[in-house]
Amino acid sequence: MYMLTRLFHYSVALGLSAVVLFSCGGKDGDPGPQGDAGVAGAQGQPGIRPSYRVKDGFVKGTITGRRADLATPLNETFAFEFNDVRYVRNNYVRETKTPNVYEFNIMRVDSLGRSSFDMTFRAPLSLSADTIKRVGLTYNRDLSAHQVLGVNCLLSQPYGKPAAVQLTNLAYDQNTGLLTGNIGWNVTNETIYNERGSATNYSASQTPIRVTASFSVRAPRLSSFRKGVSVN
Repeated sequence: MYMLTRLFHYSVALGLSAVVLFSCGGKDGDPGPQGDAGVAGAQGQPGIRPSYRVKDGFVKGTITGRRADLATPLNETFAFEFNDVRYVRNNYVRETKTPNVYEFNIMRVDSLGRSSFDMTFRAPLSLSADTIKRVGLTYNRDLSAHQVLGVNCLLSQPYGKPAAVQLTNLAYDQNTGLLTGNIGWNVTNETIYNERGSATNYSASQTPIRVTASFSVRAPRLSSFRKGVSVN
C-alpha cells in the first residue's frame, strides 16, 4: 500500500511539472519598446607606438608663409618629441679633423614618424661660432580623410654660414649631452603641397616661408663615430 501511495504521488508531481513546463509556451507577443542606452564603456587603451620611438626632448616651432595657392596663409605649429633609437647617428656630437671643432647632429620625429626635423652643424664645444651643413624639415597634417597639407624644406651645402639660417642661444652640457638653442630659417626652396587622392599641387620657390623653432635634445658625445662609442 505504501508503494502504491508513493507511485501515485510521483505521478501527480510529474503531471504538475508537465503542466508548468508546457503552460509557459504559446504564441510570442510583439517586441517591447527599446530600452535605454547602457552606460558607455571605459576608454580603450591608446594605440601601441613602436618601442624604438622614444619620447625624449623636443624640437618645437612654427611654419609661417603662404600655401601652395600663393594666397592662403600658412601658419602651422609643430612639436617633434620622439627619438628613433634605431639610428644612434641621428643624435651625436663627435670630433672632426679640425682641432676643437665638433660636429653636432640632431633629429626628432612626431609620434607617427610622418614629420621630422634634422640639423647638422659644426662648432667648438663652447658653441662660440657655428657653421651649418644641413637643415631639414618635413611636415604633414591631415586636412580631411583624403587631403594632406605638406611642407618639405631642405638646406644642404658644404659647411658655411648661410644668411637664411640663424642659430641663437646655443648651449651644450658635456656631462648630460643636452643641446639646446633656437633656430630661425628663411626658406626659399621649399615644396608646399595640398594632396587630394592622386592630384598634387606643388609650389616651389614661389612662396617664401619662415621656420622658427626651439630645441632641447640629448646628443651624446662620441669618441668614434664609426663605432658609436660614447665618452660620457
